[in-house]
Amino acid sequence: MELSEKFIATLANSIIELQFTNWRFYVAIIFTSFVTSLFFSWAKSYGSERGKFRAITENFSEIKRQLSETTSTAKNIELSLSHSEWAVKEYKTVRRNKLEDLSLATYRTQEWISERLHFSGDEEFKSSGSPVFQVLMLSELYFPELKPFSLSFFNLHQEFLKTALECVSELRVANSEMKKIQISVDFAKETKDVAKMGELVSQYGEAVDKYTEVRNATHTPLMNSYQSFTTNLHQLQDEISKIMEKTIRDQKIN
Repeated sequence: MELSEKFIATLANSIIELQFTNWRFYVAIIFTSFVTSLFFSWAKSYGSERGKFRAITENFSEIKRQLSETTSTAKNIELSLSHSEWAVKEYKTVRRNKLEDLSLATYRTQEWISERLHFSGDEEFKSSGSPVFQVLMLSELYFPELKPFSLSFFNLHQEFLKTALECVSELRVANSEMKKIQISVDFAKETKDVAKMGELVSQYGEAVDKYTEVRNATHTPLMNSYQSFTTNLHQLQDEISKIMEKTIRDQKIN
C-alpha cells in the first residue's frame, strides 16, 4: 500500500485544521504507508543485490573450476614434459653405453676374422662364435642410422667365412694326402723297405708341392675377401666415432 505525496499533504493540512476528529487514525495510515514503502523499496533493492551476489558467486565458482582445470592441465603438461626430458636423457645415456659395446664388438670381430686367416688344414676350423651377431643386434636396436653399414659389415663377414671354408676344404684334402704318404714313408723306414721308400719319398714331395700350390691358390681369394671386410669395418668404425663425438658434444651442451 503506497499513498501519493499530494494525498499525504492534503491529509496533513486537514488534520492540522482539525477537520477530522479521528486524526490519530489518519496519522497511523500515513505512518503505515511510509513504512510499507520503505519495506518494498528495501525488498526490491535486496532482491536485486541478492541476484547480483548469486551471479557473482556462480561466476566465481566457474572461475575457480576453470582455474582448477587449467592448473591440473598445466601440471600434467609439466609432468609429461619432465618425463619426456628424463626419457630423452636416459635414451642418450643408454645409446652412449651401447655405442661403446658396439665399438668393442667390431674390434673383437676383426680379431676373430684375423685368427682364421692362417690355418694349415690340421686344426679344426671354428666357424661359430663370431661377435658379428652382437654388432648386428646393437645396430638394429640402438643405432638404426648405422643399418646400411652394419648390414654390409655382416654380409662381408659371411662372404669371408664362406671363402675361408672353401679354402679350408681344399687345403684339408691336400694336407690329408700329404700326411697319408708321410705315414707310408715312416713305415717303409721302419721296415727298411728301401725300394718302397724311394717311391714314397717321391710321392711325398709331390704331395707337399700340391699342398703348397693349394695354399697359395686359396690365399689370394681369402685375402681379397679379408680386405673387403676390413674396408667396410673401417667405414663402420668411422660412423661409430661420429655418433660418439655427437653424443659427447650434446651431453656437454645439456
